[in-house]
Amino acid sequence: MSRYKKIKKPTPKKDGPVVSVTPVKVAKGFFESNLNFLKQRDPALAQRVETHALSGQYRVMSTGNPPRLNLLLPDGKSFFYAASDPEQDTRNELEKLNLKNTQAALFLGIGLGYELDLFLRDHVKKAGTTHLIIIEKEMDIFYMTLKTLDYASIGKAFSLHFVVGEKEDDLFLRLQEKFAADQKLLVLLKAMRPIFHSSSMRLGKEYYLRALRAFREAGAYRLNNFGNSIEDSLIGVRNMLENINEIIYNPGINLLYNQFKGKPGIVVSTGPSLSKNKHLLKGLENKALIICPDATLRILIDMGVKPHLVTALERVLKTSELVEGFTEDEVRGVYYAATPVVVKRAYDVYPGPRIIVYRNFDHFKWLKVDRGILDIKQSSGNMAFKICDALGCDPIILIGQDLSYSREGTTHAAGAILGEKQVFYTDVTFEVTGNDGKPILTNPVWNEFRKSYEVDVSEYKGTCINATEGGAFIKGTQVMPFQNAIDEFIHETIHTEDIIKHQLALFSVEDARRDAEKIGKLVQITLADMKYLYDSCKTGIEWIESIKPELESIREKKDEYPGVQNKLALFRSILQGYKAKVHERKENFQLFFMHIIQSFYLNFEIECNGLANIFDNKIDVEVEYLLRHAKWFAVIGDTAMICVDLLEKTAADIEEKILLEKSS
Repeated sequence: MSRYKKIKKPTPKKDGPVVSVTPVKVAKGFFESNLNFLKQRDPALAQRVETHALSGQYRVMSTGNPPRLNLLLPDGKSFFYAASDPEQDTRNELEKLNLKNTQAALFLGIGLGYELDLFLRDHVKKAGTTHLIIIEKEMDIFYMTLKTLDYASIGKAFSLHFVVGEKEDDLFLRLQEKFAADQKLLVLLKAMRPIFHSSSMRLGKEYYLRALRAFREAGAYRLNNFGNSIEDSLIGVRNMLENINEIIYNPGINLLYNQFKGKPGIVVSTGPSLSKNKHLLKGLENKALIICPDATLRILIDMGVKPHLVTALERVLKTSELVEGFTEDEVRGVYYAATPVVVKRAYDVYPGPRIIVYRNFDHFKWLKVDRGILDIKQSSGNMAFKICDALGCDPIILIGQDLSYSREGTTHAAGAILGEKQVFYTDVTFEVTGNDGKPILTNPVWNEFRKSYEVDVSEYKGTCINATEGGAFIKGTQVMPFQNAIDEFIHETIHTEDIIKHQLALFSVEDARRDAEKIGKLVQITLADMKYLYDSCKTGIEWIESIKPELESIREKKDEYPGVQNKLALFRSILQGYKAKVHERKENFQLFFMHIIQSFYLNFEIECNGLANIFDNKIDVEVEYLLRHAKWFAVIGDTAMICVDLLEKTAADIEEKILLEKSS
C-alpha cells in the first residue's frame, strides 16, 4: 500500500484536456504524526519545522488525468514532475538508476515524495534496503512532504535519517553525525545508491553533488576512527599493556574535570604562525590553563614559559624524541598528559610528573580503572582542546593551530624539534579558506585535523577563539589577534598550578595498589577468553574447509543443484552458529579484543555487503560470502593468539611491580 497521500479525483469535463492543472490545498494528513516522530528521532529538525514559515516559492498543484499532486516551481511555469503523469514520470526516472544493491538509499532531494514512495513499493524488497537517508536542500519542500508522506510508519520499518535545509558547509558535520549515531550505516558504504529525480539536479545540482561527496567523506572519516589495520591497532594495545604500570600508579585527568569552569584555556600548537605571538604567553601561567602538544614543549621551555599539561597520543618511537632531553627542573610542574598508547620509552625519558588520559577506546573501558575518557580525534592539538573542554575552560583560545603551510612554505614554527619544514608521507596539497579569508595551502593530514576540530567546536558549549594569526579557518571559531583575546578574556589570577596539585593529590598509594590487584585478575580472565576465542576460530576454519567442495559444486551448477536455496540457507545458519561461538565471551571480546580487529571487522562487512556489485547471481554472492569466512576465522584467530602472548607478558609486569612495591 502506498504511503503517499492521494487526493480526491475531480469530475473531468467531457471534452476537457488530457492534462489539467488545479491548485490544491494540501490537507494536514500525516503532519501531526510525522512531527511527533521527528520530535523523538530528530528534535532539532522538529523544532525547525515547527517554526518554519513557507516562503510561497513552491506551490502544490494537481496535474494530469487522473489528477495527481505536482510541485509548481518558483518560475511559476514549470513543474517538478511531468505534468501529464507525475507518478509514471518518477517511475521512469527510477528505472534509469542502478538500484541493484541499494541496502542504503541516499535520496538527493525528495520532491513531493514520489521518489521515496515508489522506491518503497517497487524496489525495496529486491534491493534489500534497510537504511534511508533523505537530503533535501529546501525546507519548504520537506515541509510539504510532511503532509503527504507517512514518515512515522516508514521510520518503524527502516533506519531513517534526515538532512534538511543545511548549508553546504555544514553537510559534512551533519552527515558524520548520522554515521556516529548509526554504525550499521557504515558497513553499507559499498551498498549505497543515490536516488534522485532529474528535477532535483536541475534545481540544486551543485548542492546535491556536494552532499554526495560529503556523505562519502563522512563515511571515510568515521571509518578512519576505527583504525587502518589490525597491525596498526595492535601497536596501540601493545603500548598500552607495556605502560600498564604507568596507568596503575599515576592519577587520571578525571580528577581535574570542571576544575577550571569558566576560566580561560590556551592551546599552544606548533604551526608556523606561533612565532608571531608566542611571546605574549609570558605572565599568563597563573591567569589561564596552558596546554600544548608534545611537539611544542621545547619551544615554550626555551622561552621560559611552562605549560601546565603536555599532550601526546602518537604511538611511534619518534614521540619520545619530543619529550627527551629535559632536566627535572625544566619540567617541574609540567604534567605529561599522554594517552597511554604512546611508546613506553616516552614515559621512560620524561623526567616530569604524569597524568593519565584515556581515549574513547573500549580497551580503556576494559581495564575498569577510571582515569577519565575523552573523545579525542587524530591530533595532539585536538587532544589539548578536548582536555580544556573537559576541565571546563571557557573560552578556549588557540594559537599556532595553522593546519596549513605558511605562505612562505614552512610547516612548523621556528624552534620545532623536527624542523620548520617537515616532510609528510603525501605530496598532495590543496587550498582551503584561511583565517584571513584568502586561500591557503594544506594537505590531507592537516585537513582531517581541521575537520576533527570543527566537530569538536560544534559540540563545545563555550566560546572558541582562533588567535593563530594565520593558517586555515576552523568553522565555529571566532578569529581575532591573540593580544585582543588576552585583553578581552584573560584578567584575574587563578593559581592554575596549585589547583592541579591539590586535585591530583586525591590519588593515593592505596588506590594504586587496589587497581594493580584488580587489573591483574582481569588480565588472567582475558587470557583464558583469548585462548577460547582462538580455539573457536580454528573450529570454524575446519568447518568451512569441510564444505568447500560442495560450495564449489553449487557455484558451478547454480540452480541445477538440488535444493540449492535450502542448502545455502542451512550453511549460513551453521556459519552464524560458529561466529556466535567466537563472540561468546562477550565482555572481553567487545572491550578488549574488538578495538584491535574492528578495522578488519568493518571492512570485511563492507566488502561482503558489496558482493552484489560484483556477482549478478545471488547464488554466487552467497557462496562467496561463505567462502570468505575462512579468512575471517583465520585473521581473528591469529590475532587472538598474538593477544595471548601480550597478556602473559603484562601479567608478569604487574606481578613484578607489586613485589617491588611490597619490598619498598
